[in-house]
Amino acid sequence: INCAEVEQVESFKFFGFNVTDDLLWTNDIDATTKKAHQYLYFLRRLRKFDMSPVTLTDFYRCTRKSILLDCITTCFGNSSAQDGKTLQSVVDVAQCNTHTRLPTFDSICTSRCL
Repeated sequence: INCAEVEQVESFKFFGFNVTDDLLWTNDIDATTKKAHQYLYFLRRLRKFDMSPVTLTDFYRCTRKSILLDCITTCFGNSSAQDGKTLQSVVDVAQCNTHTRLPTFDSICTSRCL
């Protein structure tokens, strides 16, 4: 660009998203899943304090669900089935910790994307 060399990289972070040279979102989904699993620690701690399932579900919806919704909004249309399973694992862990039925990742996607 303007007679200057431009370095080609495999991936970089742009506005908080991990963009790869092949424009796949697997790296970003993996990072989002890792962050969501780390935040589920607090949900497990609340469960150990015998909080009610309603309180646990509210905590999940206010904190972790927003991470998944950001991921859906930006990259779900171009993600693989394996990426969807990876994100569903976060919902599964939250469901076990809250002892309630939570919407599946696919149902969240269809309601957000339509």
